[in-house]
Amino acid sequence: MSSDRRARYIQHLKDELGNRSNASSEIEYTGTRGWLVGDEGHGIATAVGKYCVCKPGANAREALKLPARWVDDHRAMAAPATAEVSPRYFRFDAMSEPERVRMRKTFAAAEPFPHIVVENSVAIPAAEVLEAYPPPDWPGWSRFRDAYQAEKRTCDDIDRIPAPLRGMIEELHAPAFLRFLEQVTGIERLLPDPYLEGAGLHCSGPGGVLAPHTDFHYYTRLGLYRRVNVIVYLNPDWKESDGGCLELYRGDAEASERTVVPRFGTCAIFRTDDRSVHGFPRAVAEGRWRRSIALYYYTAAEAEEFSGDTTTYWRQHGNPQGTARLRMMLYRIFLRCSSGFSRLAHRLNPTLALAISPRLGAKLGGVAGLAAGLGLGGALAALGLAGLGAWAVATLGSALLGAGLGAEIARRESS
Repeated sequence: MSSDRRARYIQHLKDELGNRSNASSEIEYTGTRGWLVGDEGHGIATAVGKYCVCKPGANAREALKLPARWVDDHRAMAAPATAEVSPRYFRFDAMSEPERVRMRKTFAAAEPFPHIVVENSVAIPAAEVLEAYPPPDWPGWSRFRDAYQAEKRTCDDIDRIPAPLRGMIEELHAPAFLRFLEQVTGIERLLPDPYLEGAGLHCSGPGGVLAPHTDFHYYTRLGLYRRVNVIVYLNPDWKESDGGCLELYRGDAEASERTVVPRFGTCAIFRTDDRSVHGFPRAVAEGRWRRSIALYYYTAAEAEEFSGDTTTYWRQHGNPQGTARLRMMLYRIFLRCSSGFSRLAHRLNPTLALAISPRLGAKLGGVAGLAAGLGLGGALAALGLAGLGAWAVATLGSALLGAGLGAEIARRESS
């Protein structure tokens, strides 16, 4: 068997003798790259000692499946399966302890929300990365059609992502980088996402934008809470005039407070919650393609402060006209109500043991009641069972009832 991509040949030495019950094979590589395993002259013994636990009569092919997989991933038996991936693609592991302490202070003090930008983080040549990065017409891309993410392509299927990009993602999911990330952010017990939900390879073409937004916080699939975003940019010779620059905002402000040019090797690390508004509203220039690796990190425990829910909240919506304007108004009303419910649920969670003042309880309860009234009244009006007047009365009554109930719960909790 041969592979033009890796010039691999497998020769079954005993096939010609008909002895397939004890088949022996050699794997030969030509014109490929390899890494030394163990001391020179002792590679086979090192590999067998690390990988193979062979019972008498065990099939040699089965025993060698794991190291063969590592060969296929361009890390030829560099470490046992239970060990960490040896850092090769990035420079984070080489950063000293004092440097990490300094980075943690920078991260915590950054405005408009905690973040840090690390330049020249990629250790391998740009040419090697770009040669492997999928072209715009690659069938593995999932494309976005909405105006919030125009011209955006993503791939979250780790099995389809080519090396060395797959290896770069695996290195950023390994314990060594997780420890680095915990030291820099101060957030303990961070977990990577093996499914790359919303993450993986990101690519935006000419005219591409990402509207300012805050990300989802609760990850339903695994029951985890999103805490940190890591974005590695892979764009040589990128200038601010090429567009596509990451912008960081304070709340709903129109102007950003920090601009990050997505040059090759630049890595943006930032805390993600309902206050970390970010995006790139300035479109990618004609003839340019914005490439990156985006990864998200989670904790099993909820953050002490409310940090969001399952929804991505877009902060800029263009300029809708006509009926689209009415729909946008209703969208924003219901979205705020949804956020109010999420905040109320966070405060009422007894596991977090958060104190609730009667004033805060009334406020949260009022928001929840307002949302309930809007939803119920809107449904009745849509069905022709109530007019707009009845809808308004139901909404106001629900808001007052919710406020009273919230205040009463808070008083009993505090007594």
